[in-house]
Amino acid sequence: MDEVKKIVRTKPEKSVLALTNVFETEYDKDVIKTMHEFVSHNEPYVKASALIGLNSYYQIIFKGILTLTGREINTFDDEQEALEWLVKQ
Repeated sequence: MDEVKKIVRTKPEKSVLALTNVFETEYDKDVIKTMHEFVSHNEPYVKASALIGLNSYYQIIFKGILTLTGREINTFDDEQEALEWLVKQ
């Protein structure tokens, strides 16, 4: 994630279209904290963000992260659907 942060920082504000795949990610409090920090850090640079791979339990946790960070990140079941949505933004 540190490498992605470096790349994102080089982009103009509100220019990044982000797709994150968290399929088969194992979650614990450290992962959730890292996700929160990552989402907060990238906020100024991201125009639109989509996330795939969350089961329904983790979608609830993720919505809590979004509430805390004030970010809007849409979740999708399918990568193609997420990509189609992103290019329309």
